[in-house]
Amino acid sequence: MHCIQQLLQYGYKVPMIDCTYVLHIASPCEVITDEAIIEIAVYGTLNVLRGASQQRCVRKIVLTIGYNNHNKLFTENDWTNLNWKHLHPYHKSKTLAEKTAWNFMEKNPDVSFSLTVLNPSLIVGPSLQNAKGSSIMIISRFMDGSMPAYPLMKLGLIDVRDAARAHILAMKETKCNGQRILITAETLSFQQIANILREEFADKGYRIPRFKAPYIALWFYSLIDKVALQALSLYGHEDNFDNSKASQLLGMSYQNVRKSLLEMAYDMIERNVLPTMKNANPHDYTNVIPEDSFCLELEDFFSQNLLRCNKSIINWKGAENRAPLSVLTPQPKHDGRAHPNTDLEKIY
Repeated sequence: MHCIQQLLQYGYKVPMIDCTYVLHIASPCEVITDEAIIEIAVYGTLNVLRGASQQRCVRKIVLTIGYNNHNKLFTENDWTNLNWKHLHPYHKSKTLAEKTAWNFMEKNPDVSFSLTVLNPSLIVGPSLQNAKGSSIMIISRFMDGSMPAYPLMKLGLIDVRDAARAHILAMKETKCNGQRILITAETLSFQQIANILREEFADKGYRIPRFKAPYIALWFYSLIDKVALQALSLYGHEDNFDNSKASQLLGMSYQNVRKSLLEMAYDMIERNVLPTMKNANPHDYTNVIPEDSFCLELEDFFSQNLLRCNKSIINWKGAENRAPLSVLTPQPKHDGRAHPNTDLEKIY
């Protein structure tokens, strides 16, 4: 198994010799970013597909694409509105990356592999290292007092271990070939999330918000807080999902995300992402993983990378002759843009 993070370089050829499955995990998800992330997501995805097309051994590519917020029942038939004036560059980048992938498959019908796209909602749950991705940032703001009041909005959530399991199932299940699949467990409002965390942690010294922020208050707060500015554009939005396709094609069932939120918070305390307050025992939710199961080991590795929202390539050759794990993280030699002089629209 190999993890390669060199996808930001234009023309980079992903080594996939003797690889059967390729999992292209989500790109970095920062709440505040710029248009550069669009090129990173699009060309990173395109380099993966081009690399796989040169190796006839590849049979399946699973691509992870996040979703954008809608005020409706969200299904696999919905796409992000690229003309929405408040659309965040990250959401735009993921939509364009997915469209690039499907366009590539349409224009290259003779490739040896099939494509499956998974669309997870907000990923929560314990991490394997001290990562600080968008999911952790959101829960941190609930816990550390930097969110004095919660906005009126709802989010879909999924446990990181369920997200990892879905990738493994999609990797091996032929019924999902050529499909985009929404994976989410439950929709919770920010009020519900605050209530779940407050019930467990308020008496331990954590300042969980108790009141809903009126729109005008959030507007004023957004003048000094860029995260609040992003939340302002989503004020009043509700995510409601139909996840029946994942159940039908992958047989997915989901862990209770309320428990996942508590596990995540305790894990953040244990890893000093959050300060340890009185009576807060992070070992209350220690996650014990059997060491003799390669499948669970693989799920754990995917869980780590999904929660960190790193863009990675996972090449899986099977438990019987798997190679040692190696993680390469070269630093870009330019400003982070894949290749600035190329017109993105020409690849669609």
